[in-house]
Amino acid sequence: MHDEPAGAIVVNQLKSLGVRIAVDDFGTGYSNLGNLKSFVPDIIKIDKGFLRDMVTDAADQAIVRGVIDMAHALHMTVVAEGVECIEQKRLLERLHCDQIQGYLLSPPVDATTFEREFIAHCAMPALASR
Repeated sequence: MHDEPAGAIVVNQLKSLGVRIAVDDFGTGYSNLGNLKSFVPDIIKIDKGFLRDMVTDAADQAIVRGVIDMAHALHMTVVAEGVECIEQKRLLERLHCDQIQGYLLSPPVDATTFEREFIAHCAMPALASR
């Protein structure tokens, strides 16, 4: 958001209409702590750059822990982007990260593949047989 005050007004108007706001790639570019003073999003997605070495790098781990704790204190949901290994997933669980996304779970898929896999894993067996 180049024009933070105007952007914050628009975001807050959208939120008042029930639109949930997510900040992607948090910690990079324009998605930083300073912008949180203008508006509070519903979801923060932690940039994968902070996750890449967090299992072995204490500084990255401290940053991720701090973002998760801060977001929870502000009643936000935290999504970790770019989770690629089980060690990252386990550490994020211990840090109480709300959701993860990344190749550990699935590579990006098209809508047809998503629908097929969703139905196959759905709890309603009747749908899976279609």
